[in-house]
Amino acid sequence: MKNRLLIISGLALSFQSFGQEINPSDWQLGLFGGLSVPLGDYKNDVGRAKNGFNTGLSLDYFFKGSGFGLGVDARFQRHNTEAFTTDSLKPGSLVYNFPNGYTSFTHSDRTAFSHIGVSLGPVYRVQSPYLDFNFYARAGALFQQYPEYSQSIHALNPFTNQYETVLSPFGTDNKTSKPIALMGILGMKMIYNITPKIGIGVQADYLRTFGNSGEFAVAFNEQKSQIKAIEFRDDQKEGVYTNNVFDYFSNEKTKQKATIQDFNIGLALQFKLGGSDTENSGSRKGGIATTVAVKDKRTGLALSGVTVAIVDQKGKTYTAVTDASGTINTQLKPGSYKVSGNKNNLSTNTDEISLADFKNSNVYKEIYHDDERFTLSGATVDCETQSSLGGVTTQLTRAQDGKVMEQVSDKSGKFYYQLDKNTEYQVVAIENGKFSQTEIVTTKGLDRNNTLYVALQLGVCEIAEGKEFVVKNILYDFNQSFIRPDAASVLNNLAQTLKRNPKMMIELSSHTDSRGDNSYNMKLSQERAEAAVNFLVSKGISRTRLTAKGFGETRLKNKCKDGVQCSETEHEQNRRTEIKILKY
Repeated sequence: MKNRLLIISGLALSFQSFGQEINPSDWQLGLFGGLSVPLGDYKNDVGRAKNGFNTGLSLDYFFKGSGFGLGVDARFQRHNTEAFTTDSLKPGSLVYNFPNGYTSFTHSDRTAFSHIGVSLGPVYRVQSPYLDFNFYARAGALFQQYPEYSQSIHALNPFTNQYETVLSPFGTDNKTSKPIALMGILGMKMIYNITPKIGIGVQADYLRTFGNSGEFAVAFNEQKSQIKAIEFRDDQKEGVYTNNVFDYFSNEKTKQKATIQDFNIGLALQFKLGGSDTENSGSRKGGIATTVAVKDKRTGLALSGVTVAIVDQKGKTYTAVTDASGTINTQLKPGSYKVSGNKNNLSTNTDEISLADFKNSNVYKEIYHDDERFTLSGATVDCETQSSLGGVTTQLTRAQDGKVMEQVSDKSGKFYYQLDKNTEYQVVAIENGKFSQTEIVTTKGLDRNNTLYVALQLGVCEIAEGKEFVVKNILYDFNQSFIRPDAASVLNNLAQTLKRNPKMMIELSSHTDSRGDNSYNMKLSQERAEAAVNFLVSKGISRTRLTAKGFGETRLKNKCKDGVQCSETEHEQNRRTEIKILKY
C-alpha cells in the first residue's frame, strides 16, 4: 500500500502542476552519472545483482513565481550478476558428475540486468547564491532486460544408450526476459553554482518497480539428497521411459521473486536555460528604450534585487532583476503592457505602460514596494584586513522568541534579512575554523518612514593557535559575576563555535577597569571568568578545554590607570572578556 501511495502521490502532484502558469524561460537541463547499488532480494540470493552504474539526463521547467516545476528523466542502468560456481572440483558447483550422468549450466549472452527508464514528475527547487537544492518525485516506465540461465541434469538411458535431460532443477522463470514495468523515483540533488547558468554537485535517488512485470523470478526443485544414479524404467510403451530423479529432488518447483530496486548516487551537472534573457516581444530592432524603476514606498529609496515582470497583451512575459540603482532597462515595441515586481514574497503595485507612453523617445515607469519591515544590509569581512568574504553562513536570532534564520553571504560578502519593527536581533557567522562576534542589531527607536536599511559589517576571523579575540556584548551587573540573559546568548554562540571545532582549547579571561581596589578587581574578574567557563560547561563543553583567568586591571587597553581621569567610554574599553586560542 505504501508503494502504491508513493506512485499515486507523485502522479497527483504532476497533474496538479499542469494547471499552473508556465514561465517559458525557466528551464533546467541536468546530466548525471555514478554508482547504482541494488537493494533487498534484487541484490541477495534471488537477483544476485552487483553494484553497477546509473547515468542519464533530466529536463525541468519551473512555474512562474514558484519553486515548483515539472520534469522528465531518462536514464540507463546496468548491474552485472554474481558469478555461479561451475568448477566441478569446487564445493557448491552447479556442474558435477554422478555415476551415470552429469549436470550442465547454461547462461545466455545476457549476463547482466540492463534497464532504460523514462519518467515524469514534480520537482521543487530551493535556490541561494551558491547552492541549489532540487527535490523530485517521478513515475514512469522501466524497460528491462533480465539475465537468463538454467541448470540441467543429464543421465544415460540404457535402453537407448543416449544421454537424456531428465530435469532442469534451477533457473530463471520469467514470462519474458524484456519486461516493461511501472517504476517510481524519489530523490534530490545539491548543486554548487559555478556561474549563474552552470552548476555541479551530487545527486541521489531511490528507484523501484511495481507489479509482477517489475519482479525478477527464479524457480528451483529443492534437492533432497545427493544423486547416486538415475534409474530408467521401460513403461511397456514404445519409446516411453520413466526415471527416479524425484527420489533426489522435490516434485514441485519453488518460485522466488525480487523487486527491482536500487539506490543511486553520483555527480550531477546542471545548466539553467533562459531566465536572464533580455529578449521579449519588444526587445528587437526598432523597439523603444524602456526603464522601469522600483522604489521603497515609504522612503522613496531605490530598491535593488526586485524581480520585475512586464507582460504584453498576448501574455508573453519578460522578467529581469533591478540593479543597484533600482532599475531595469529594455526595449519595447509600442503597445500595452502591465508592469509589476516582487521582493521578499511581497508584490509591488501593478502599473500599465500604454500606447501613449511611446510618444517620447524613451519610456519611464515607476512602481512601488511597500514592506513595513526594515532590511538588514550586512557584509561579511575579514576581521584583520576588512576585505570582503563571500560564501559565509550567517545566522540571525530574534531575541524575543529565539527564532533563527540562516543565509549564506554572496560572492561579494553581502547578505540581507528582513527585520520587524521594535525588535532586537543577534547576528553571528557560523563556519568551521572561523570566529565572529555576536553583533546586536535593533530596530527599536527607528522610524520606518525615514529608514529602510540597517547596516552591519560582520567581522569573521580565522581561528589559529595563539590568536586572541575580544568577545563583545558579555556584560555584567555592577560588582556581580552571574551570567545575564544577554551575555548568555553570546556565550551560547561561543559554545557552538567550540562544538564546531572539537579540538580547540581556549583561555577565557575577564578584565576590569582601574576603578576600585586592585585585589578586589582581581577577585571579581576571576569570578566572572569562572562563571563564563561554568556556563560553557553547562552547554556540553568539556572543562578540560577551558581555562578561566581573571586579570583584574593588570592589562589595561589605554592610559586609564589609577589616578588618571578618563571618560566612561575609555573605561569601557578596559572592561572586557577575551578568549585566547591555546590549541587548535
